[in-house]
This record gives sequence, structure tokens and C-alpha cells, in this order.
Amino acid sequence: MLAIPKSRITAYLISCLVIVVSGSLATFSILSDGLRERFLWSFSDVNVVSAAGTASLYLSYLVAGPLYDKYGSTVTLFTGMIVYSLGYLLMYLSYNRSIGTTAILTAVYYVMCGFGSSSGYMVGIGVTSQNFPEKYLGIITGSLLLFYGLSGTLYALAYNLWFSYNTNLEGFLGFLTLSVVTIYGLGCLFVVKIPLPKQIGLLPETSAPQANEILATAPIELAITPRVASIELISVPPTEIVKNQSLMVPDTQHTRRFSSRKEFICKLIPGICNRSVNLKQEPVNHSNMVELGSLNHGTTTNNTETVPKSTEMSMLVTGEPVSITPSQMLRDKAFLLYALTIVFQQGLSYMNNVNAIIRAGSSISTNVIELQALTTRHVTLVSISQSVGRLSFGIFSDIVVHYKYDRTILLIVAEVIILLPCIILSTTSNLSYLIDSPILSICSILTGLGFGAGGGLFPTVLRSISGPKYYGTACSFSLMGVPLLIVVMNLVFGTIYDMQLANQNQSGPKSNYCYGIHCFSTTFHVSTAFQLISVCLSCALYYIRKRKRR
Repeated sequence: MLAIPKSRITAYLISCLVIVVSGSLATFSILSDGLRERFLWSFSDVNVVSAAGTASLYLSYLVAGPLYDKYGSTVTLFTGMIVYSLGYLLMYLSYNRSIGTTAILTAVYYVMCGFGSSSGYMVGIGVTSQNFPEKYLGIITGSLLLFYGLSGTLYALAYNLWFSYNTNLEGFLGFLTLSVVTIYGLGCLFVVKIPLPKQIGLLPETSAPQANEILATAPIELAITPRVASIELISVPPTEIVKNQSLMVPDTQHTRRFSSRKEFICKLIPGICNRSVNLKQEPVNHSNMVELGSLNHGTTTNNTETVPKSTEMSMLVTGEPVSITPSQMLRDKAFLLYALTIVFQQGLSYMNNVNAIIRAGSSISTNVIELQALTTRHVTLVSISQSVGRLSFGIFSDIVVHYKYDRTILLIVAEVIILLPCIILSTTSNLSYLIDSPILSICSILTGLGFGAGGGLFPTVLRSISGPKYYGTACSFSLMGVPLLIVVMNLVFGTIYDMQLANQNQSGPKSNYCYGIHCFSTTFHVSTAFQLISVCLSCALYYIRKRKRR
């Protein structure tokens, strides 16, 4: 194993802190009641702010993704730091009434926070995934995203320790602002790409299945036959590949020149040209030729084959999936199926409204401090289970690849896990029983676990589909449809809640809160239907990826 430079370890550790800060929007359940009571907002007003911030987490990738691809990590993170801290600062000033505000203005401030959050997430994941080899990508990104899942818990803990004694939401907003400036500032200095040393040469013949897996993800669909030692794939000009190295060219008896890439590959891998191979017929400039020594099961001969020096052989890469262009992403079936799976995935609406669900299952006389403790408990359960999901499924994704399965098989598992609490909540008839029993805690754990699993798989699945070159743009394209469903679900939550609250106030004593299962029953049914769609789409994605690997 290669020694890891200290600079790469430092970049990883600071990335962990950046990821923690980028996840601060997970604490909206702590902010929502304070904002509602401070400004006398309706539940729909609060959900407008929540939906705007959550939607911006995804829409912001349309800016942060290309910004990262073009200008790199430092510019992206610095921009995110300015916008993120300014968003929290404006919320702080509006809360202490230094400036006027409305629900719409607060939503704009929260959108700014969403952009800053996305920028930090993009830089932390993007830099880390390029600073470590592909075969360790699952465990590295999974451990990094562990801190994203823990973000809600850490900020909730900070709130309970330092700000909850007198519901000091103003101080908490100031703390959020300061944490963004401090940690993102460190990230600008230390979270940078550190090129990996190039691993050039042949892999052992016994590792041919690994090469098969790598080649299966390339636009040029090839397969190493048992007769050929597996080749380490390198995305560099052939001159770098053959420097002090040699490639196996089976059955080569004499020196000759190849007229195209296709002819070279046909000679390199016998029988491959009997299949449909999409290789560009590139003319050879014979003045730019390099020699490849042949190797037969570890024995070097004097036989040589020549290939064009100017040709970049995309199938020769260091284990990296070949990147598809942004225009190809929009036409790729696997990419589109994955994007739609993310769009219909549920979980965020539950996490953003868990405090209202808890209150609806409690009685009107329940102590406010007790309700805050219950909310903090469920925010913590969701946060911890998210962390477990992100780390464990990141590790599992490396394991399934080792056993020759596609990573998307775990995506099906994640979507089914999210479906279970949706079914429980949509079929219950007594919300108070859920609150008093462990069932609601199980729902919080399953929601966090499934949602975290999906997040933990996101970097590896997306990278295996689109490749690393346009990773920022791939993130923006795959997530651009998510805000639409977030807005729809938050409007459903808010509208139905306010309607039921109005009916409740007409038939009984007036209250600012809705009590009973009727406050959310319709919403739970809609959420279950959407999650079923997500499960079906993930199954279709795995089927397509499995066929492509054959």
C-alpha cells in the first residue's frame, strides 16, 4: 500500500470538519419553533423557509458544481463561506430585530445558507474522492460522510449545552455564523487536491476480474479473456504507459505497425473484435510511434508492437471509470434513472417536520421543555443513524464490488429501508401511541439509516456512472430535479396541517398547533407512494447496470 503524505491526511481531516459545518441545515427542527413563535408565523410559513433552504441544497449544485470543475476547491469554498455566513448573519440580525424580516426574506437567507452548505459538501467530497485511489473510495467517502450525518447531533448538542437554558436562538444563530467562517476558512487553506502517484504496469493475471469490472464501466465495452493477463488501466498518453514497462500482446511473432486503435485492441485482446466495439478509427502518424515490448506470462521477448504516441487510449486508466461528458449524461439511461431515484426519495420531509409530528401526538398540556427534549432526541436518532448508514454503506459498496456486484444493489436496500417507516406512519391510526411507544424512534432510526445510506452511496455510484472528470457537473445534473419534490412535499405538509388546524379551532378551543393523526395522515400516504416509485427506479437502475456489465 502506498504511504499517505501528511498533506493528504490534513486535507482529509479538515474536510471532515467542513462536512460537519455543511450539514448544519439538519438542525432546522431546532430553529422552526423559535422562528414561528418570534414572528407569529403559520406552519405553512415555516415550511416555506424549510423548503427553500432544503431545495437550495440541491439547486446550488448547478452553480457550485461547474464552479468547482472550473476554478477548483479554494475558490468554491471561499465563495461558499461568504454566502453561507452572510445567510446565517442576516437570520441572526432579523431574529434580534436589527433588520426587518418576513417569511419570504428569511427563506432567501436560508437559500444562501443552502448554497454555502452545498459548496462545502462539494469541495469535501470532490477533493477527498480524488485524493485517494478508486478501490478505497467507498470507505473513504463513507467515513467522511459519517461526519455529515453527525452534524445534526453535534449542533443539537451544542444548542442543548449552551443555548437551550433560555431558548437563546439568537446566540445559536451567532454560533452557526462563527463556525462557518472558522472551519470554511481553514478549508480554503488546506482542502486541496493532491495528485496520486501513477501506478503503471501490469496487474497479476489472477486479478483479471478486477480489470473486467473497470472495463465494464468504460464507453468502450471490452472484456479481458482468460488468455490475457489483466492490464492496469491508465488515462495517460502511451509514452508514459510504456516507460520502463511492457504489455502482453499474445501470440505476437514479429514486429508490425497498427493502423488504428481498433486494430491495436483487436490484437491485444484476441476475440474481442467478434463483438460490437465502438472504437474511433484514428489515422496513425507513423512519425509519432512508440514501441511496446511484449510480455508472455511474465517473460519478456524482443518482439515489439507500435502504437500512435498521440492517441490517448481511454481504456488504459488507473482503475478510474471513464468520464462521460455533460451532454452524454443527459442521454445516459443509468444516469437518468439514478437522478429520478434521488428525486422521489423521501426522508427529508419527515426530518424537517419531526417536531410537529411529535407535538401532534402529544396533548395540548404537554410541557414545552418535554417537547423540546423529545425533538432533540429524535433529531439525534436521525443524525446518528444517518452517520451509521453513510459509513456502513460506503464500506459495503467496496465489499460488493470486490464480489463482482454493482454498487447500485445497495441502493435498492437503502430505498427499501426508507419505505418501511413511510408504511408504518401511513397505516397507523393512533399517533399518540407511536409517540409513547418505541415505534416512532424506530421510524426515526430507519429514516436516518436509509437516507444516510443513500447519501453514502451517492459519491461512489455517481462516479461509477459518470466518471471523475466532470464530477461537479454530474452532481448538479443528478440533483437538479430534487427541489421540485421537496417543495411539493413541504407544501403538502404545510397546507394539510393548516387546514386541519383551522378545522380543529372551529370545533374546539383555539390553538396554534394541530393535534392528532389527521394532521399528517394524507401526507404520509403521499410520501409512501413517492418512495415506492423510488424503490422501483432503483431496481431498474440495477438491472441496466447488471446488463451492461455482462
